[in-house]
Amino acid sequence: MKKLLWIPQLSNLVDGKFCLDLDSNHNLFMGRLRELIKNTDWDIYYVLPSENLNSEYTSTIVKFLDEFEHLDLECRFKFLYYPFNTNPFATRFDFSFRDWDECLGDFVPDVCVINDPCLVKNFRTFFYTRHNKIPGMISYNHFIDNPSDPKVPSEISYWDYQVAGATVADLNVFTCRATERLFLDEINLYHSQRKIFSSIWDAGYSAEELESHRPHRFSFKLDKDITYILFPNRISSYQDYTNGLKLLEACDELFDKRQDFRLICANPTQKYSNQELKEKCRALEVLVDRALTKDEYYSLLYQCDLGASLYTHDRYGGCAMREYVAAGTVPIMTNYAEYGILMDEVGWPKDLRVHENLGNLVDIIDRTIDMYKAGEFNPETGHTLFAQFADNIFKTCSHEMTTKKVIDNIEYVHRVTS
Repeated sequence: MKKLLWIPQLSNLVDGKFCLDLDSNHNLFMGRLRELIKNTDWDIYYVLPSENLNSEYTSTIVKFLDEFEHLDLECRFKFLYYPFNTNPFATRFDFSFRDWDECLGDFVPDVCVINDPCLVKNFRTFFYTRHNKIPGMISYNHFIDNPSDPKVPSEISYWDYQVAGATVADLNVFTCRATERLFLDEINLYHSQRKIFSSIWDAGYSAEELESHRPHRFSFKLDKDITYILFPNRISSYQDYTNGLKLLEACDELFDKRQDFRLICANPTQKYSNQELKEKCRALEVLVDRALTKDEYYSLLYQCDLGASLYTHDRYGGCAMREYVAAGTVPIMTNYAEYGILMDEVGWPKDLRVHENLGNLVDIIDRTIDMYKAGEFNPETGHTLFAQFADNIFKTCSHEMTTKKVIDNIEYVHRVTS
């Protein structure tokens, strides 16, 4: 029986406290955990914040424990606790040997999945100095700070640390093809002597979890005559990373022409309050004055008609797009990185793709609303494009369809390092 240690990279905080239900890194693990519990006999250890945890946003953990209460989770699954740094930049470099010693004690896993490549060398050193043994190391790369596509100020670039982690990991996992390609191209360009082994685990979504949150559990009262557009991502205060502010501007401009639509922003981090966002966009409908709960968020995935996914710096483009498409919400996406690859695979029309500079965003929103109202994304009217896109998302991104590869990769790392 293998022992698997999973160390997350948590970044979704409200008022300085981790909100696990709103954090995509945590949610991808909980969905993946469900499949690992079903399909392996491994003992699985997961690290949670030991402090600064918002207890109102932990329903994913409660639901999992309720679902698997018939299992002997003391043997199969265990939480460990570590005082993660709450600064999104500092946490990439923050590593306390003393705190990790207190967290892990004498425990040595067979395989360790580290969701922050900057820290892989630290963990290798920790296990070597503490136990004279290094477990199999899998570096899971979600947020690559490439020289050609930087995510943070150059003064605190992650790149050299991510390269160092990649070259000592036994396997490097990427969330999508676009991210893997860019990383490998640039590591060959800047560090041609360094070789890495890689695979892809789409962060994706749990179809089972999504199905369990259909609106019979909770739903907002939305106007049936209005077309609702969901923006599921955070509204970033750093360089408008998600392009949420530009979407607000576009919808406010379109509101001069038509008033038969509304924008709903999930706004999970509340960097801007919902009322502050309302002041920026007349089309915005504010449903609550706080971050959404998990039930509320899942309800909107099903209730909204269209979804906007506008990343132009994150090559994966977030888990939320996969979730809302699986729930039946039609996407409005930038023709960028993995979005572009997914659209190419089903022949999504070029004239329905938002340019990377967002120059045609107002027009694409306008046209997509018209097409949606005309039933042109409804398979019942003979239009199969969206159904094909949703089916491809399930096959390539859902945890149910991708976990076998995860298991195979972990088994491989265990074989070559044991």
